[in-house]
Amino acid sequence: MSLVETHSAAYKIFHYPFRCLIPNIDLVSDEEIEFFGSYTTGDVDRDYFMASLPQQRLITINDMVEYRKRGAVLQLANVNDAPRIYEIVKDHMDDWLNKTQRIGDSANPPMDDLVQLDELLRDLSPLVRLNGHDPKRPEKAKVDMGIAEFMSTQSLTGPAPIEFREDDEPHEGIQYTSYIPSIEGNCSGIKRWK
Repeated sequence: MSLVETHSAAYKIFHYPFRCLIPNIDLVSDEEIEFFGSYTTGDVDRDYFMASLPQQRLITINDMVEYRKRGAVLQLANVNDAPRIYEIVKDHMDDWLNKTQRIGDSANPPMDDLVQLDELLRDLSPLVRLNGHDPKRPEKAKVDMGIAEFMSTQSLTGPAPIEFREDDEPHEGIQYTSYIPSIEGNCSGIKRWK
């Protein structure tokens, strides 16, 4: 058994890096810009162009969630990472679902974090599904090299987020279903003795 096989999904979320492209403007927070200032050429068009240029960074899934909270547009430098990220987050959500099924409210799930991870899964799902990934048969994946874009649905700028509606044509492979109602359902209404 290799060391990688012994790591939990939670460990992978915080420690396994993936190469992403992030626009310069999203690499710093509003607080950092307010405190330290920002580079400017004096030419508004040129400044906008430079601020929107993507920079390649190695970031963890946790970092992806944090950037998305700020409304950043993230691009995977390699779409072959999309199924790996999807599987790690899905395994983590399965772990929490199983834990709440066993012990309910006393599991004390971090619901805010789980909602953010669930949204990441939802946004990655069409990308993984459209590229032919089947979690039961990873050797059947037909992922094209290129740039895969996924972003926060809270972002007010940039291209529209990928959305999946229940009335869309069925696709072969993964159909995304939110984990949140099941986890919340496992935690509500359970009375435990103390």
